[in-house]
Amino acid sequence: MRHLATCDEGSGEAMRLLAGISARGRIVAVTVLGLLSISLVLSACGRIPESEAAKSRLPTETPTVVAAAQVATGSFKLAETPAGNATAGQNLYVRSCQACHGNNGVAGDPSQASLVGNDGLIVKQQLTTTDAFVKAFENNAKHAGFKDDPNQNLTPPRLGNVYAFLIAQMSG
Repeated sequence: MRHLATCDEGSGEAMRLLAGISARGRIVAVTVLGLLSISLVLSACGRIPESEAAKSRLPTETPTVVAAAQVATGSFKLAETPAGNATAGQNLYVRSCQACHGNNGVAGDPSQASLVGNDGLIVKQQLTTTDAFVKAFENNAKHAGFKDDPNQNLTPPRLGNVYAFLIAQMSG
């Protein structure tokens, strides 16, 4: 009963705060809060473009060296050390790639393609350079919707960051 009384007191406090606002003001406040809520949900789902301020909070796109760049799996060996930023690539991967290619490049659903590991597309297609990875992405008909989508913004330099992230996953 005490908890119920506390909730009622909190509700009463909120009502007293709203009582000082006109009916029109309350409608505006509720509308603004509703729009903000919808905007947050859509942003989290990647359905609306990131603001310039939000982009500035992402890690920079300056190159970082992948710690163990000498990934060798069977006949697969990197021809270069990926020059992308793996941290920025992880952000892009989670937003744009993870739904189809799984966590960290390993698809959980057999109908989807893994990108890393011995059975991953990077090894199977011998994508040993950033350029080869970008070209494979651009030439894949399944990615056609991503190319021109401003919400995705998957430019070659940003795809280079995704490649650096995936190679980092392969190098452990």
